[in-house]
Amino acid sequence: QRHLYYSTMGEGEAQPQSIPAGNSYKWYQFDGSKNAQNLFLDSLAQAPIVMSFLALSIAILELAERDAGCDDLKDDEECEETVYGIKPSSVVTLSNGVMSILAAVFMPACGAICDYTPYRRQVGYWSAMFLVILNAIQVSIVSGAWEISVLAAMASPWLFSLHQLVHYAYYPSLTDSNHDQLVSYVARFDSGKYLANVLFLIIVFGVSAGFNMDAIGVATFGQILSLILSTPMFHYAWTNLTNVPNVAEKPEGEWYITAGFRKLRRTSKEVSAQNPPLKWFYITTLFGNPSMASIVLIGPTFYREHMNFSPSENIFATTIITLCAFPGAMLAKFLCQKKTVLWSMRFFLLSSIATAFFCAAVIDGPDKEAAAYIYSCIIGVVIGGYLTSETAFFPTLVPPDQEAELSGVYFFMIRVLLWLPPVMFTAANERSVSMNKAMLLVQTLSLIAFLISFKIGSAQYIQEKGNAYKSSRQLAAAKSSISTEQQASNLENDS
Repeated sequence: QRHLYYSTMGEGEAQPQSIPAGNSYKWYQFDGSKNAQNLFLDSLAQAPIVMSFLALSIAILELAERDAGCDDLKDDEECEETVYGIKPSSVVTLSNGVMSILAAVFMPACGAICDYTPYRRQVGYWSAMFLVILNAIQVSIVSGAWEISVLAAMASPWLFSLHQLVHYAYYPSLTDSNHDQLVSYVARFDSGKYLANVLFLIIVFGVSAGFNMDAIGVATFGQILSLILSTPMFHYAWTNLTNVPNVAEKPEGEWYITAGFRKLRRTSKEVSAQNPPLKWFYITTLFGNPSMASIVLIGPTFYREHMNFSPSENIFATTIITLCAFPGAMLAKFLCQKKTVLWSMRFFLLSSIATAFFCAAVIDGPDKEAAAYIYSCIIGVVIGGYLTSETAFFPTLVPPDQEAELSGVYFFMIRVLLWLPPVMFTAANERSVSMNKAMLLVQTLSLIAFLISFKIGSAQYIQEKGNAYKSSRQLAAAKSSISTEQQASNLENDS
């Protein structure tokens, strides 16, 4: 990714380099690295856990409407009753907002656990097992107890964040500082997760359509299937990964949550002062990433309540979004090579706004089914393209020796406002704003991100500030080394 970006900056800059492939290993053997193989298996196991919630969301909406007494309304009638003080159609989006807030609050503590504890493998294993247990609890949806499923789902995001951070913490130790090889490994991890997402949705769609399942049947099947697929993969992966030592000692007298926030604040202040392009990239992703990710979170509510899609049609629309993310990623790769990565990011941010206008202007009711599927296809391309561009741009702004530390800040920034789009959508729905217009409201975050992106600067400015930041870090490290040696010398003389 770094070489891809610099190849667009003009002659004389770094050009793309090929990644050497071992002749005796297949692509899934990761040059014989057992840890890489197990992390790949863990990536595959994460997919059913995430995707099963989409099927669960449809059942929660139906059961909430049933409890509110709105299950026998006609297609053109809107439920005005409430359940626990909100419209039944707001239950899933509001719970998504609460989940995301909890995840954001606990994320710095999760990062501190990764940095300061020598028990990463154990944390990875038990966070995975608790995710499986929570998914098992969500099977209770079959009895109609949707409240239990919502509460279990609310406990999942911070555990999932902890699990992902532990997963990412293994990356630096995989390749002995070979950046190209690590990029190759991570691309395979992400590709495997993407394919697992698509396969899971195709299976759920095929079974639900073939057996004409209702929403509760689809949700129950999805949860059971995720348990069957994820549990053995999680267990095998984390029992065979090697443990790694902690990278730093926790400051004495501090809790994990305070230590995590303190480190986050210190790193953010340093970036703000010394690397302005990275600072503005972080702020761009603060709004841009949630606006894209929220489409999948809000989708089940939009398709069921606004389009009156059946459970199988709802799953099919989500499958289209997921499938179309792949050509979006390929389009982003083409744009990055022909223009720049930053240009590609801005293109997809503008495209998301244009797509939202299409949704607001055209998809005004259940009779626009064809337009809804076209929207699913286009927004899938946009999501895949933007996320590919964003993740390709980040490494170009980061000194190689700081990738681990600054990746933690990036991970926090793209998730800290993930609660905002579902809450905006919920607020609009509670005021009876049409859901197709509420989708446009959510995508105003993309417009904000697009405008902020112009503060990042030109390619030359980015390179200059990056080199200056790297030099200041090296100077600080040298001063720290000299100070440490001087202290040791003084202690030796005193002795």
